Amino acid sequence: MLSAQRGQTRLARGLVRRSVAEQVGLITALSMGHIRFNRWLRALCASRSGLDSMATLRAHRRELASLHGKQVVVTGSGAHLVSLIAAIQERVSALCEADLFVERRANDPLATTNASPSEACATPAMPFQGSPPESEPDVRITLGWDEGGDPGTVKIVASVINQAHPNSPSNTIVVSICPCDDDKFEELSVMVEPQLPQMDALLRDGVMVHSARRPVRLL
Repeated sequence: MLSAQRGQTRLARGLVRRSVAEQVGLITALSMGHIRFNRWLRALCASRSGLDSMATLRAHRRELASLHGKQVVVTGSGAHLVSLIAAIQERVSALCEADLFVERRANDPLATTNASPSEACATPAMPFQGSPPESEPDVRITLGWDEGGDPGTVKIVASVINQAHPNSPSNTIVVSICPCDDDKFEELSVMVEPQLPQMDALLRDGVMVHSARRPVRLL
């Protein structure tokens, strides 16, 4: 919602009705607690503000938190998303529903490989059997590290390049948070290991874009 509003050249004069999901997102983006929001709601006169009640917003927040792509498991290496596939699909579907999905093709041969992440350094790139056809427009996904914030942790983050400002923190997906004092290759390999099968599955099966399965390009 905030991304869409950046493109506005003037403020709306009439009442703008936001969905419950957009209201929950706005509260989160503004780092606003329930007590502060409730005061804001009362000051605006709840019946005329176009905002939903706190009970409705709490219920929808719980519903969003229960989505498959939001579930987390804690292992010896850190906290990881249970399903990177579901998280990517949820983000792509949300972009499509908001008409914010941007078609972009990868021209760099290194960015268009379908090789398994576990085999990319050892074998030439080969398409997975059953992969979406190469002729289809692709969905570009990055996976990388973020050492910002707590100096004792490393975050694995993913982003869908097919959107405006894909590197903005609000547009990235936190895949894993792992304690780390020295980011050596061996430690990073252990951190990313739980996600390797799901990255392989993304490359093999692709993701759905407007009811059509698209190939994935992993960077």
